[in-house]
Amino acid sequence: MISFKEYDDSKKEIFIKYLEDLQDIIIEIDPLKQFVRKPEYGERYANELIDQVNKQGGLILFAEKDNNPVGVIVGIIEELSENDLQECVPCKVGTVLQLIVNKECRGHNIGSQLMLKMEEFYKKQNCNKLYVGVLACNKEAKVFYEKHGYKDRIVELMKLI
Repeated sequence: MISFKEYDDSKKEIFIKYLEDLQDIIIEIDPLKQFVRKPEYGERYANELIDQVNKQGGLILFAEKDNNPVGVIVGIIEELSENDLQECVPCKVGTVLQLIVNKECRGHNIGSQLMLKMEEFYKKQNCNKLYVGVLACNKEAKVFYEKHGYKDRIVELMKLI
């Protein structure tokens, strides 16, 4: 059975490991080979995410099986700026920044359970719009999010010159 626990500092090392593992996957699947992972990447990115979650009323939630982490999701809440309100319907936005599930646990509904827990959190925070970003070459993740009702919204293109 899967249980869920919010992030605390005792989970920082495993959080760093998850972020590093995800970056390694991104490096591997990036057809343009534009991503790297420097030695300090995990620690720096973990600190950045923790700070962002604390400042923006977000959540870092771990999925655990037999008291061992098997996945993590990171989300923040964003209010639209005055500039945004010039062109968008007023809303409160929940943004999933990261969703990572242990490779050996994928396909066992853990990612789906983490997404549902995050969506419940966003509903309690009165968010009425949710976003998640996906690297275009990460087709598996795109299919996963589409299965959960997410639709293409903005497409960003890149060209190396």
